[in-house]
Amino acid sequence: MEICKADLMKRAIATDVDWVLLKKFLNKILIKSSSDQCWIWQGALNDCGYGWLKINNVSLLAHQVAWILFYRALIPDGLEICHECHNPPCVNPAHLKATTHADNMRQMVESGRSANCLGSNNGNSKLNDTDVREIKKLLAKGIKRKV
Repeated sequence: MEICKADLMKRAIATDVDWVLLKKFLNKILIKSSSDQCWIWQGALNDCGYGWLKINNVSLLAHQVAWILFYRALIPDGLEICHECHNPPCVNPAHLKATTHADNMRQMVESGRSANCLGSNNGNSKLNDTDVREIKKLLAKGIKRKV
């Protein structure tokens, strides 16, 4: 099934979605030839590869915005939005589902993505694995600060 941003815009306008926000959102996604493929976020990505954007000076995850815009519903209390495709930059609403945190974490581990943001793999990391091992050795010897 061929899908285009204009069709999505029309659908959103017809259902009273904030069309200015939707237009901003649609301009940041890459939709390939069909609606069943991942829609890749072309805007900013966080250290774990999830898309994000600012709305009214508030940073939000792009897949959560996709859920709200396309399902016209707030994320239910106690639930979070999970990628069934296991592709963090994907914002295709058909690939998103509301689930518990525990279920989302279970699926993350099962898909082999649980270590992506740990240690030196995290873009905010100040230390690499070698530095951490050296610090632990020094601490074990009672040395609190390297002079």
